[in-house]
Amino acid sequence: MTDLMPVAGLSLDRSQQTWDELSRVLEEFILAWDTNGSPPEVAPFLNLLLPELRRMIAIELVKVDLEYRWSRQQQPRLVEDYFAEVPELSQPVPVDLLYEEFHIRQQAGDPVRPAEYFRRFPGEAAALANLLGVGEAMISTAMFGAAQRRVPELEPGERIDDFDILLRLGQGAFASVYLARQCSLQRLVALKVSADKGTESQTLAQLDHENIVRVFDQRVLPDRGLRLMYMQYAPGGTLQQIVVAVRETPIAQRTGTTMLAAIDRVLDQRGESSSESSLRVMLTDMPWPRVVCWIGVRLARALDSAHGRGVLHRDLKPANVLLTAEGVPKLADFNISFSSKVEGTTPAAYFGGSLAYMSPEQLDASHPTHPRDPATLDGRSDLYSLGVVLWELCEGFRPFSDEVVSLDWSRTLEELASRRRMGPGGEAVRRLTEAVQLGCSGLDEVLLRCLASDPDERFQSGWELERHLEICLAPETQRLLAAPPGRWLRFARQWPVVAGVLTALPSVLASVFNYVYNKREVIDRLGNARDHFMRVQTTINLLAFPIGIGLICWSIYRVTKHLQATRPATDDVRGKILARQISERAIVTILETDVRPIRNPEVPAPSPVTPTPTILRIRTRAWDDDLLAARRSCLNLGSVLSTIILALWLLAGLAYPIALASGVSEFGMQHQVHFFVSLTLCGLIGATYPFFLMTLLSLRAFYPALVRLETMTEADRAPLQRVSRQSWFFLLLAASLPLLSIGVLVLIESRAKYALMAVTGAGLVGFGLVFLAVQHIQRLAETLQSAIPKSSRKRR
Repeated sequence: MTDLMPVAGLSLDRSQQTWDELSRVLEEFILAWDTNGSPPEVAPFLNLLLPELRRMIAIELVKVDLEYRWSRQQQPRLVEDYFAEVPELSQPVPVDLLYEEFHIRQQAGDPVRPAEYFRRFPGEAAALANLLGVGEAMISTAMFGAAQRRVPELEPGERIDDFDILLRLGQGAFASVYLARQCSLQRLVALKVSADKGTESQTLAQLDHENIVRVFDQRVLPDRGLRLMYMQYAPGGTLQQIVVAVRETPIAQRTGTTMLAAIDRVLDQRGESSSESSLRVMLTDMPWPRVVCWIGVRLARALDSAHGRGVLHRDLKPANVLLTAEGVPKLADFNISFSSKVEGTTPAAYFGGSLAYMSPEQLDASHPTHPRDPATLDGRSDLYSLGVVLWELCEGFRPFSDEVVSLDWSRTLEELASRRRMGPGGEAVRRLTEAVQLGCSGLDEVLLRCLASDPDERFQSGWELERHLEICLAPETQRLLAAPPGRWLRFARQWPVVAGVLTALPSVLASVFNYVYNKREVIDRLGNARDHFMRVQTTINLLAFPIGIGLICWSIYRVTKHLQATRPATDDVRGKILARQISERAIVTILETDVRPIRNPEVPAPSPVTPTPTILRIRTRAWDDDLLAARRSCLNLGSVLSTIILALWLLAGLAYPIALASGVSEFGMQHQVHFFVSLTLCGLIGATYPFFLMTLLSLRAFYPALVRLETMTEADRAPLQRVSRQSWFFLLLAASLPLLSIGVLVLIESRAKYALMAVTGAGLVGFGLVFLAVQHIQRLAETLQSAIPKSSRKRR
């Protein structure tokens, strides 16, 4: 069950105890109303409470008292009539209590008008007007209505309907869960006994997922007002027991064994035993952050499946995640969830949740006077809660473990929402980073993004969160795609054109070698050719180099222009929320809806409130196609660069002989062939080595910056496989070029023995370097392919 009411002045970890105390006092008060002949006084039920609890419980007692008095027309009272008996109610007057009185009087047939309340409580008029403006239907703010009762407590050995009770598994304010045997089918089930209200069973019946507790059916006992929902039994306890075990274990000693030992303790208490399995063996020695990541992947899948069917959980916490004996997590307790497909439900129905795990927007929607409508919540609120759960599971404490509550419910919600919009504190982030570094780099960044105060900066679906958690489980892929870049990577991504042009340096070196070689072998032996040769070379170089550099820059810019749009605002994202990557061509449509509820003319206009826009970010197919095309072009940069360089060398190989022959009479056919062959060989060398440099730059620096995990599909695999094959072809070319060059030099009877030695030595060294480059290219391509989802399931 949910633990809505926390202990005032104490941490949120004490919230369940306070809820139990609240329930006990209210039950006694309701029993006094049902058994006594006259209305009971409120004050005696507050005398034994701690001072910090009096106001909180007094508000709920007065709501119940008002309901009884007005519904039975037995000495009806107004809120002011309680001030003398309970002075805490007037400091200040709770707006939700005034709201409750207004609707209770309406339901009793009293012709009450809002204007009366604005005259009685002018200081609360604006907030009350905002609350009353939600519509005519009442949304009760009472935590425990007069008609509510705890369900009967069943003992082991008892039978209820078709079920023999074996063991109590858990108990809340309005429901209990038992291990039971279904007599008709002779199977063990988890039996949830609750009041006959709510739509949890209909909601869960829609969900068929391996990480969501499966509901078999329900039975209703109308004579007792009870509902029996029987579902899949998960014997391993809950994640709450794992959190306790984590807190008791030093960071360095936490492994998968920590979880399995906690599960075994639960099994022992229930008289069950675990059996060895491949999954338990895998989890045994797994570093704890990887175990957390493994659990997170499965819960993200479960939420994605639920959200895809229009179901929000809205109460995600460790106690609501059940475990099998092998440690497989299963999401449970959808009793305050909202399903858009269950007739008769609204987002406001059964709205609540656990304060310690709520998102800022859910806290706003829980606030009785906040304009936020629960209907505006979406799956990103559940992902926030999951982020808090995984943080606590990983580090042992929640990111906001220092939160305390105030004496006033509304003030508590405001302070908690404000605190969470500030984000986790530096010390909490430091502890998380320390825990994560022991086995799952990158998990801290994922959790920080889950806890972004702006839902648009979080993961937009469970599918996206699942993909990023999967990458955290693949260290090589995570380092390539998500690790903070080093100095040279930052330079390459900030100045991609400059970095790309530098990869053409081998072609420049080949040009210098070709100049020295031809000058000594040909030009210096033709006495009157030197001046003409220098003029020709200067002219060709002044044309070729600018054209080549321009074509290279243009080719690189066409791809890397997307880097500026996808690069985070800071390269050092440790301790910061990652900015959402948005392509410059993404189509973003913002629709602002200013919803003004119909109000009674007597109700004064509330204080101006900045309208909350309904923001619909439409990520069109063009966005995904744009990024895919950019990644494909990125992988082609190596071959494009080689093609440009080789084409310019071949053109120069034709231009040099023609230009020199036209100005030097001694420049015969033999010299022309010599020039063309040498330029062609140098061109092949100058085009081969830049391929490897540019391909490595693309795979290591450019491509990862263009990757958004949720947009990667099987269409990304073929280009990566193609660049792998191309690298083998260029390796073969690099190996054959030295032998080809030596053979040609011997064939043309070159007397430049130093050139032969240079070509031989450089060829051997170059081949060794190229071989290492090819191996690195293969590893990078395989790592990037591992980021492509194995499942064909579409992202939602």
